[in-house]
Amino acid sequence: MDRAPMLVITGQADTQRLHKESHQNMDVLRMYKPITKWNCSVIAPNSVCEIVRKAIKIAKTEKPGVCHIELPEDVAKMPVSAKARPLPFTKVRRPVADEKTIDAVWQELKGAKNPIILAGNGSVRTRVSKQL
Repeated sequence: MDRAPMLVITGQADTQRLHKESHQNMDVLRMYKPITKWNCSVIAPNSVCEIVRKAIKIAKTEKPGVCHIELPEDVAKMPVSAKARPLPFTKVRRPVADEKTIDAVWQELKGAKNPIILAGNGSVRTRVSKQL
């Protein structure tokens, strides 16, 4: 999925078995690194809210893409503090060109003999195709 925001969550062997060449353990973080914008292993249960919020934010910002969270078995079974709460949602704003720049580009396009606009898939995703 080209530039689709995505959050991938994988399980992992118990942290006590990491680096012991266990048959059910593999370096998933390293495996996913080339194809993700960001990835992380949860090592403390109270950090889950922060890690998930960060992964979602990164997956949706700039050029959307894939983020990965690895959750080891023993960490998944650990209790979470009653104070742990989901972080508040903040809307992600995409950068926008200033009006002066937009006007200058428009003047150039109006004066061109054969103007061409190359608009990528982001113009469909952000619903600006009608304005184009």
